[in-house]
Amino acid sequence: MKVWRVSFLRHQYIKYINFIIKVIDNRSILSSGLLIIKMFFSIYLMVSLLTFTPSDPSWLQTSSNLPVNNIGGTIGAWFADTIFFIFGLIGYTIPSGIFLFCLYSYYQYNIKSYPNYFLKSLKIIGIFFLILTSCGLVSLIFREPIYFSSGGIIGSMVIHILTLLNINEDSNTISIVYLWGIWFLGMILLTGQSLLSFIKTICIILKRS
Repeated sequence: MKVWRVSFLRHQYIKYINFIIKVIDNRSILSSGLLIIKMFFSIYLMVSLLTFTPSDPSWLQTSSNLPVNNIGGTIGAWFADTIFFIFGLIGYTIPSGIFLFCLYSYYQYNIKSYPNYFLKSLKIIGIFFLILTSCGLVSLIFREPIYFSSGGIIGSMVIHILTLLNINEDSNTISIVYLWGIWFLGMILLTGQSLLSFIKTICIILKRS
């Protein structure tokens, strides 16, 4: 009787373990599928941005009788118009950012490390700083395109804030220095690297070039 109970419990235990493995495999398949969808979406978004035409119908363009020239179609034209309106020229880096984020998520999933929410919060703050300062720098350095602001509405807001703080009053040079400083701070928070390592990397790139 005891042998039968032991064998029965062992059989139930093996069934339970197999069930857990199956659930984990299904979750990994679902995660991989979502990852592939995000990567294809980033490619679609990049194509839509590269083929952006201001005359395409969008929420900022009311003409609906004109043909859609965007390879991404009407949806791609809406995406492109919205991204350029918000981020300006920085919008071209968003698809690459999504693609790299997918690769990073896949790497983190494979090493099966426990999530460090403190480090993740620092990375989110770093991304926030990078977006704000990049849009502001583009607005200050590059000329305005015809159909949208070079730094988007975010860049315009950053410059307005700098003006209210009397930083952008005399010249753009002081504002550029301020924004570059915050940009490096955001990069440090995002990557976890020190400022000295960034300077060393830049020196190596300059020597090779």
